[in-house]
Amino acid sequence: GEGQEQFSRLPVFKEIDPQHQMVHDTAKMIAQLVKDGKMAEVKKEFGDFKGITDKLFAQLDDLARKVN
Repeated sequence: GEGQEQFSRLPVFKEIDPQHQMVHDTAKMIAQLVKDGKMAEVKKEFGDFKGITDKLFAQLDDLARKVN
């Protein structure tokens, strides 16, 4: 969309998409594990999820710094 048109030239923008997809994929997996009652696996995956989202937010912060 508009963001891609404006910022796709920045390397950090290209790094965001796969990380963003990983956030969604991991969230879906965690939701399925909860549904399946696999709470030990949920705990492990949720710990990993924090790292995944932290990296995405750092990338978004980096993008904001570069466009401002």
